[in-house]
Amino acid sequence: MKKRIILFAILFLTVMNLAALATWGYKRLCIYCGGKRCPQTTITADDILQKKLHLSEEQLARMKQIRCEYHRKTANISRELAERRLLLSKMIMDDIDDFNKIDRICNQMDSLQAAMQRIVVQHLLAQKKILEPEQRQIFSTLMMNCCATNQDTSNQCIHLKN
Repeated sequence: MKKRIILFAILFLTVMNLAALATWGYKRLCIYCGGKRCPQTTITADDILQKKLHLSEEQLARMKQIRCEYHRKTANISRELAERRLLLSKMIMDDIDDFNKIDRICNQMDSLQAAMQRIVVQHLLAQKKILEPEQRQIFSTLMMNCCATNQDTSNQCIHLKN
């Protein structure tokens, strides 16, 4: 039993370190609804979509609105996930051996992450509806490239290639 808890703790700490690194990177590169610029570049997600998709002003305004709605929907889930991670960390660090409690927290985190994924899919579908057929093709290519490189163009700065 102790071996299992130690193995779980090591695995959990590894995941936490990776999550902390991802969070640091996200916070460093994130673009919020207010049109704030990335600290390392002046290119925003809106700039990328404008350049790559040749969005009209109306489309660009609608994209911003959809992105703000996305951030509004995900804010509470992100906060709840952070709270569960903290609780799980405390339980592990406080030597709480009740695996059922730990498992319940992990299940709650799984549910929150699934909810977040559904919101992401809804967000992408909403963006896609705004686009003309030619733009949808380019958008699909951008999303496939982002999935392949694990980047999210809706809320991160991405350097444009000339």
